[in-house]
Amino acid sequence: MQSTDNKVAPKLWTEALRPKKLDELLTFPRVKEILKDGITTNLFFCGSPGIGKSSVSRILAKDYNTLEINCSLERGIDTLREKIMSFCVSTDLTFDDDNSPKKIKLVQLEEADNATTDFYMALRALMEQFANKVFFICNLNHPEKVPDPIKSRFTIVDMDPRDKEEADYLLELYKARIKQILAYVKIAYTEETLDRFVRRFFPDMRSIVKTMQAMHDRGCVEIPKDISYDGSDLSPLFQLIASKPDAWNNYQALYLEYSAKPETGIIEIGKSFPKWMHENHPEWDVKIPTCLIAIAEHQGLMAQAADHFVVFMSLVFKLQLILNQ
Repeated sequence: MQSTDNKVAPKLWTEALRPKKLDELLTFPRVKEILKDGITTNLFFCGSPGIGKSSVSRILAKDYNTLEINCSLERGIDTLREKIMSFCVSTDLTFDDDNSPKKIKLVQLEEADNATTDFYMALRALMEQFANKVFFICNLNHPEKVPDPIKSRFTIVDMDPRDKEEADYLLELYKARIKQILAYVKIAYTEETLDRFVRRFFPDMRSIVKTMQAMHDRGCVEIPKDISYDGSDLSPLFQLIASKPDAWNNYQALYLEYSAKPETGIIEIGKSFPKWMHENHPEWDVKIPTCLIAIAEHQGLMAQAADHFVVFMSLVFKLQLILNQ
């Protein structure tokens, strides 16, 4: 690949950079050991969003006649009866390399924790009926939502770090991959800003990649110290909150930057501002609980308010008053 003037193809990076082979997958040796022989049983991938569940499933599924169902969109028993059952009983017209019909088909259930109780009850019987003809893969964030009789029919693969050692191992894999991408798109970083950036989203690689694309699209030439989900620098917002109230000038400044995305502002204040306070104004640590209460109250107002920017501005002014008391 060649890069010119920090330009890359206008394609979703999350898809362009998705692993295509198991050895490209950023995960633990224990996971690769389970998967080294491909699909030999039903597989149940659980873990945080963006950690690679769908990627590994698609890698494994590429050699199978596969039906993919998103259980957030198709979650009821009608889907199982009309789509999954029909797929399981249909004649497979795909072939192996020796031109013999493929003996095993695959059903891939994305976001399986959103399926209904009736869906799961019927799925158990279906899995038993087609045990010798169809493998099932489930991908989900919340395994506790799935009934135990269903989970017992799968090999469970936990994609999340189990301890600090695994977390550190995965973090280093992430940073090595991110360094390659940043070098290619010519976005500068220091070891400190890279570490903060990756930890900001860890272990959600999808959000890391989306934010890098947002930075690139905004013309960023280096990683900001405090970065938002859309790739913008959060430092000006946090510095404004920490300053003395200046109602009209603050309103004008925030309107230009956040009038189109007040939801982002409120989310980022909740996620990152308390840490920023501690790092830049440790004397305000005693005010963090009061600030968090105000943030929680305004996040609750978002569901009721007609104008989210008014809620965002209210939160900024409330925090200024708390910090300047």
